Amino acid sequence: MHGVLSAGSENRGEILKAIFSIGFCIGLLSLVAGCGDTQAGTSTQTENHLGMRTIRIDSILPAENPCPMGATVSTLRFDSANFDFSQADSSGRSLAIERLDGAPVPFQVVFWDRHSALGRLKVRIDSTLRASHSSLVLRWTQPLASRSDSVGVWQGISPAQTLFLNSVLVDDFEDGDLRNALPDSSMWTDTASANASFSNFDVRPAAGGHSGKVLHFTYSADSATNQYVLIKTPLASSSRCLRSLDSIVLWMRGSGKLYVALEKSFGGVSKKAWAVHRVDSSQWNRIRVRPQDFAAAENKYGNVGWSSVRDSITHITFLMAGSGDFLLDDIRVFGIDRDDLR
Repeated sequence: MHGVLSAGSENRGEILKAIFSIGFCIGLLSLVAGCGDTQAGTSTQTENHLGMRTIRIDSILPAENPCPMGATVSTLRFDSANFDFSQADSSGRSLAIERLDGAPVPFQVVFWDRHSALGRLKVRIDSTLRASHSSLVLRWTQPLASRSDSVGVWQGISPAQTLFLNSVLVDDFEDGDLRNALPDSSMWTDTASANASFSNFDVRPAAGGHSGKVLHFTYSADSATNQYVLIKTPLASSSRCLRSLDSIVLWMRGSGKLYVALEKSFGGVSKKAWAVHRVDSSQWNRIRVRPQDFAAAENKYGNVGWSSVRDSITHITFLMAGSGDFLLDDIRVFGIDRDDLR
């Protein structure tokens, strides 16, 4: 097959289109037939034999895009349901993305874990590709030299668009209620342990040199006797993989011990990864939590460590120990996009 595609460069694009159309039709038949049907197995064998797959650009564009006509960056998400990880190397270094005519497309491997059968790529979609409603070619048996320069993925993308495509605003509380700003639009809830108290859980105007509205609550929880209070909100309607997490950023004012946590909660059992911040200030402070900042797993309050929860996150959670007023604002998660939470 390689020799056929290499010969006659003037016809290479047409040959590719014809082959890819056949592969796409086979894929559609396998989807209609359903999982476990022999046609589904044949489709996978065909892709693995060719070492490539066509992907329609219209199918991978972000659901929301602040720049609808210009270049953008799309995310390709892979798991065991849509990719045979045994066919690629363990780090994703054998992957390549091309146009139909063979020209390389800038992309970056966010993560690629063959053992867990999870992968994520960021792919640049230029304005000409968007306008053509064409397709891309994903290859997974290529030498490293054939990969495009990943630096080009974000070249020329404005800071505002980069922020939109590479982060999610959890809440800025400007709507004045306790419903978050995520696609699923769920509520913030509060909980207090035995003998701890929680009051004045509301949204109100900021003060102390901070503008807009903020989440406010008053609490009392004695850390010496393992008391705590917590607030949390679901990130989506079901668990999500947040392995691509870069950081959680928020603004806060108050005193006590703050645990910034990502949680997976199933059947009444809650497991968390958290980072601890001791705060004692009447001033607003910016807090940034990265995956490497999460504490090691310990047998306390369900802290099992980042690697144990990162592929099945359900909530973002804040636990506090201490007393007084506490204010939170502008909570944003970097390294994911809104489509990750739909």
